[in-house]
Parts: sequence; structure tokens; C-alpha cells
Amino acid sequence: MVFGGYTRLLRSTKDSKLMSNHKCPKCGTDMQEGFTLEHRLPVGWFAGKPEKSFLGDIKAAGREHRHIESYRCIGCGYLESYATDIIS
Repeated sequence: MVFGGYTRLLRSTKDSKLMSNHKCPKCGTDMQEGFTLEHRLPVGWFAGKPEKSFLGDIKAAGREHRHIESYRCIGCGYLESYATDIIS
């Protein structure tokens, strides 16, 4: 269900904006919401240690999977990420 989760995530992702209440912990400047991509899909967080499948990729089925909120400081470039909503 990973790809289905990404489809729902893309539909619900807000436009990138400055978070006036989210300040950089390093320099105190405003941070901008954004995202990172891996093979054209947003990166997600999965519970547990990575395990290889017999095909050589990483097993993800049946694991807790969460959306990652990412922020970048517009002053110093510091990145901060949070694992938030569960993706079904």
C-alpha cells in the first residue's frame, strides 16, 4: 500500500509556505515547509530497522509508515524533519 499512500499524500500536500510560528533552532529565522523526493515519490518514515527482501529491496509491508514534514531555514539552510500522520 506504499504507493497508494503516496498518492493520497500528494493530493493532501499543502503549497510550500513560510511558517511564521516555526523558527530555526540554530539562528531564529523563519523556516519554509518543503519535501524531499526519492525516485519521484515523497520520502516516508518506516518503523524498525531496514531488512532486505529476497529480491534485494527493502521490506516495507506491514510496517508503520508516516508522512515526513520537512522545514528549511531561509537564513542558514538548516533542515528539520518530523514524522507526522500515519499513511495507510
